[in-house]
Amino acid sequence: MVRVVGTVGALGAAAHVAFVPLFFWLGLPGMALVNVVSAAVWAAGWLANRRGDQSLAVALMTGEVVAFTLLATSALGLQAGFQYYMFGAIPFTLFITKWSGRLAVAVSAAMVATFFGLHLAVPDAVLALPSPAFALAFHFVNAAIAFAAIGLASYYFRDATVRARAKLEALAVTDSLTGVLNRRRLSEVLDLELGRSARTGRPLSVVLGEVDGFRGLVAGHGRECGDRALVAVAQALVRGARGSGVVGRWGGEEFLVLLPGEDVDGAASVAEVIRASVALAQADAGCDDVPFTMTFGVAQSRSTDAPRDVVARVDAALYRGKELGQNAVFVADSAAPWTMAEAHDAPAAALPTLPTLPALAPG
Repeated sequence: MVRVVGTVGALGAAAHVAFVPLFFWLGLPGMALVNVVSAAVWAAGWLANRRGDQSLAVALMTGEVVAFTLLATSALGLQAGFQYYMFGAIPFTLFITKWSGRLAVAVSAAMVATFFGLHLAVPDAVLALPSPAFALAFHFVNAAIAFAAIGLASYYFRDATVRARAKLEALAVTDSLTGVLNRRRLSEVLDLELGRSARTGRPLSVVLGEVDGFRGLVAGHGRECGDRALVAVAQALVRGARGSGVVGRWGGEEFLVLLPGEDVDGAASVAEVIRASVALAQADAGCDDVPFTMTFGVAQSRSTDAPRDVVARVDAALYRGKELGQNAVFVADSAAPWTMAEAHDAPAAALPTLPTLPALAPG
């Protein structure tokens, strides 16, 4: 609404400024002065809009449109086309949500009645214009101004609708805290990837990770610390997924990563790098530099797997890891932690580290 009122307000003020010399030239100094006042009213509405008071801005602009249309049409007749300004003012009244629906409809209906009343009460020509061509051009210019106002309002509200729809769609499939996919969308993607893997024979691996001792971290250091830890973990998972993986929050402190094209060893390698990265990270700024770790379960899908089957295997691997010491990667159907000599031998600086995160806003 700010964009609509601001743009149309600038258009209206500019039009009235341009009309000042025109009305002087036509021998109507009184109407020239009216245009000066009208431009000032539109400028005031534009300023009110910049200050966040769209109701006042629209009230000023709509009132000016009605008053000016009555005066200008009475002075020149219908030939000038000022009556079309009513069309551009109607969307303003209907789109102001601070006005009640009845008030918006009543004001719009009054403008429609005014439009038809002018056609019944005012003759086609009151003042002789310089030529028929000039009268026709004047008529078209005013009609164009009205349609420009309607077009601008329609464009901006269409743009706002598209952006609002995109935002709602994003909210429907992403976790509001971490920004990764939520469980609902992740389940849909898992089902699709399992079907694709079964058709093509391309491997698909699933990684399930859980923050170790998360409830104790929250109990000892507060919810904000826990939230920061989850955000840091989500960032580490996204980086570790190498751009081809699908990351989502499975629930609470659990995150699921889908790795199309990776066999179980490749997925375990990804999980190990992420585990080491998280182990080196700290959820600082409000968490008293509290370190935290993650345990991961890894499983590769089978051609006959339903989503619940592969999730059950990867969850069992994660549970085994939680029982046997945490901060490790366990592969499904394996009794011991998965190891990657290259990862353990590499210097700590070679592992990805997590950036410092900004403080979370309240709520």
